[in-house]
Amino acid sequence: MRSIILICLFVFNFSFGQSIEKKGITQSELENAKVLYVKMIESADYKKKDELNETLWPILREATGYKDFLKQKPPSEESIRDWIKNNVAREKVEKALELFNDVMKLEAKIMFDNKDVYELVRRATREQVKEILKPLFEKEKAKYGF
Repeated sequence: MRSIILICLFVFNFSFGQSIEKKGITQSELENAKVLYVKMIESADYKKKDELNETLWPILREATGYKDFLKQKPPSEESIRDWIKNNVAREKVEKALELFNDVMKLEAKIMFDNKDVYELVRRATREQVKEILKPLFEKEKAKYGF
């Protein structure tokens, strides 16, 4: 669930923030994107990032103003770090920042290692993006039962 929120924020910001009228990608590019996306979400780095998020999110949920912070526009890395420093319980700040930094490093690595997927998602239409991301939503649905 937490992964879905972050991924949706990223994809919507990255993909839909570019151009409203997209032509989309070809059918062969779409099929390639779906294969590459599954490989990405099944990678060791992606799984490790999910594990780190599973540890980080409970700490963040306990923080003051958590729900209000989530309602804001997609925040920058620096604003998230500042929010953690100012809102997470003092005894958990260091652990939360360490986890967040590790997640961001892995996210950067995943994006670098999967540039082709991100480029295809950026060019895809909304419907194509939904189709590309479908395996993640199915995985999360099975995991959380929604």
